[in-house]
Amino acid sequence: MVDRKQLEPDATPPPKAKEVYSGTTVPVSVKATKKGDRFVLDLLVGTDLFDQEEYVSTSDGFFLATAAGETYDPPIPLLRFPLAVGSDTYTWSGKLSGELDPHPARATITSSQDSVTMGLSPDEAIRVNVDIVITPSPGEAPAERQLLFWFVPKKGVVKSQFGTLSTREPAS
Repeated sequence: MVDRKQLEPDATPPPKAKEVYSGTTVPVSVKATKKGDRFVLDLLVGTDLFDQEEYVSTSDGFFLATAAGETYDPPIPLLRFPLAVGSDTYTWSGKLSGELDPHPARATITSSQDSVTMGLSPDEAIRVNVDIVITPSPGEAPAERQLLFWFVPKKGVVKSQFGTLSTREPAS
């Protein structure tokens, strides 16, 4: 079992990262801000905001609120404490909104042990998979997407992947 204090999901990740967006790699700076229960990662190119990830951090969990131009209402639970890595599975249902009107969506969230390379050697990480099914307009087939997050203890969410569109990972 992993508790919140051991993991510190809202720890500030490394300040340098790369954003792979639609196949193009962009070096970014990561600026973390905490305000109340909100934890925001601004991804900057110079002083310009390139992308943003917003999370909700509470004593019993860590939730995704907004990322890659999409908002999840209510926020998706990525971690619930204490966490049994590899055996806890939970679900979410709510609305996903972005460029289009909000759509009903549901997700299954699982975790596993993994690693992330930050520098010369890999760090042990907890990988969280979010498998989302989006219910489109009537008559359209549901859309599926996978979101992935890597948490390194005491370093926070160091890597994230939003479907095939966008990946943030530590700079090498």
